[in-house]
Amino acid sequence: LIMFNLTHINATPVVVETSCYKVTDSFVDKVKSYDKKGAVHNSMSVDTYVLKNSFFSDLEKIIDNKVENYKTNVLQIRNHLKKQNSWFAYTQKGEKHHTHAHPGAFLSAVFYIKSNSGQLEFTRPRSTIQEAFYLNYDIIEYNAYNCTSWKMPLKTGDLVIFPGQVRHGSTETDDEERIILGVNYAISGKTGYDETVDFLEL
Repeated sequence: LIMFNLTHINATPVVVETSCYKVTDSFVDKVKSYDKKGAVHNSMSVDTYVLKNSFFSDLEKIIDNKVENYKTNVLQIRNHLKKQNSWFAYTQKGEKHHTHAHPGAFLSAVFYIKSNSGQLEFTRPRSTIQEAFYLNYDIIEYNAYNCTSWKMPLKTGDLVIFPGQVRHGSTETDDEERIILGVNYAISGKTGYDETVDFLEL
C-alpha cells in the first residue's frame, strides 16, 4: 500500500459559514425597500454603504467577526482590516450576477438574504495546471487543480468569504428572486518593512 501526503500550494481559500444569521420577513422587506439601479444582468442598491444603517447592526457584527476569524485563522495574518462598501444585489428569475472581481478589496464577503436557486460561481481564465502548459487536458474528475470554474450552491442565511481579486458571479435564478449583501474589506495600517523596501501605510 502506497501512502502519500497531499499539500495544497497556492490555494484560494474560500470559506462558507452556513446559517449564520436568521433572516426574517421584515428583514427582507427592509432590504427590498432600498432604491435600486440597474447592473449588468440584475440590479443593486443605490446606497453602497448599507451597513451604516443601524437596522443591520446585528448582522454587521456577525459578518465582521467571521471575516476577522477568516483573516486570523485561515490566512494567518495580523494585519488590520477596514470595511469599505456594502450593498444589496437583487437578481430576479432568469437573471444572473455577471462575472467580476472587486478592485481595491483585499477580502469580500457575501451574505445570502434570500436564495433558493442559482449558484455562486468562481472562474479563472486557466486552471492551475494550465498556467505553465496551456493545454486542454483529458480530465478524469474535476477538482481545484484542473478546473476553470467552480460552482457552490448557497442558501438563505449563508455567508461566503474569499479574496477580493477572485473572479465570481452566479448562475441564473430559476424559481424566484435572489438577494445578497456584499461587503468589501481593505488592508488598513502599516504593511511591509523598511529593511525589505516594501513598507506601505494604508
